Amino acid sequence: MTYHPQPIDTSEVVIDTEHLKLTELLAKNTHEIWAKQRLADGWQYGSQRDDTLKQHPGLIPYEDLPDSEKEYDRLTALGVIKTLLALGYRLEGQRVIPSQPDPEEEAKVVTLLKDLKKSGEINISSLLNIHRETIKIKPHTPIIYQVLGEAILQLGEPLPSLEKITTQDYWTLATLGEASLILQQWSQARDWYQQAIKVGQRRYGDLSSTRRNAKILLESLEGNSDRLTDWFKWPRLAVFSGHMIDLPDRPQPRFPAHLETQIYQAIRERLSQLDVGIGYASAACGSDILFLEAILERKGEIHLVLPYSASQFIPDCVDIIPDSNWKERFNRLLDRATEVNVANDGYIDRDWYFPHNERYKLH
Repeated sequence: MTYHPQPIDTSEVVIDTEHLKLTELLAKNTHEIWAKQRLADGWQYGSQRDDTLKQHPGLIPYEDLPDSEKEYDRLTALGVIKTLLALGYRLEGQRVIPSQPDPEEEAKVVTLLKDLKKSGEINISSLLNIHRETIKIKPHTPIIYQVLGEAILQLGEPLPSLEKITTQDYWTLATLGEASLILQQWSQARDWYQQAIKVGQRRYGDLSSTRRNAKILLESLEGNSDRLTDWFKWPRLAVFSGHMIDLPDRPQPRFPAHLETQIYQAIRERLSQLDVGIGYASAACGSDILFLEAILERKGEIHLVLPYSASQFIPDCVDIIPDSNWKERFNRLLDRATEVNVANDGYIDRDWYFPHNERYKLH
């Protein structure tokens, strides 16, 4: 038998810091559930796995597991989160909001629209306000799109032009884009979406949700979502890890100091080729710092991922070359970073943190 696994496509899902925090919580809970079931089945701890004696080395607290075992649980948990987001669910605080509409909530929105029409006070603003609030709760509710579109058409009032709107509210702009899309006013939809993207910089969760909604609508109206390539343009993201600059007494040269300018130019060219505008790196002296400086030169945003506190990281990986300015350059990057993630609260051995830090960045 030939088996080809086909998991749900999560390639367009955007993961933020809150999702990563939830990943660790779910990873620990996954281990707890597994361990509880094993113990209930008569297993006990053993330094080596023995199926006959029912002994397993993993029957220990999650915190004491080797990182390779934690990683397995993390990947499982992250996969669940990505799948929920890909299916249209949204995670807000302690709630998971489903993509399928609640019939009662759906009926309330429809009734509200009808009441507005009967009152004679219906206008574009009232329709957009209803839709804006509704989409935050139920982003995939076809009947609401349908009723909204029909109400706009029956109203006979054209959507306002971009020049007449001065709002900087992301959801208003995104909703105007969706209203234009429903009415198949393609150029207006593009303009509204692109304005929303300018206002919503760094709100990647909201941007992803808006793009996903537009994709659903386009596929319903045209059978494809080709227009999204032109409508939703935001910079690519790159995660970087490279060599530190060589210590003066390094026996085998790897990144000698005289190659700094050449390496920087190569990084700049590659970033330009890939159109990268968002960068993640650890900011050790050498290629990490060069990468982050090149991102800033491109007017992009940088995110630092440190294995432990900056006060410990600087003497370990930054200020290690005599008579150099790497520490000053690191501090400038720290000041200009959009975000600084510290992977561990305490100090960890360098031989262990390098592979751990790379896995952390990829998550």
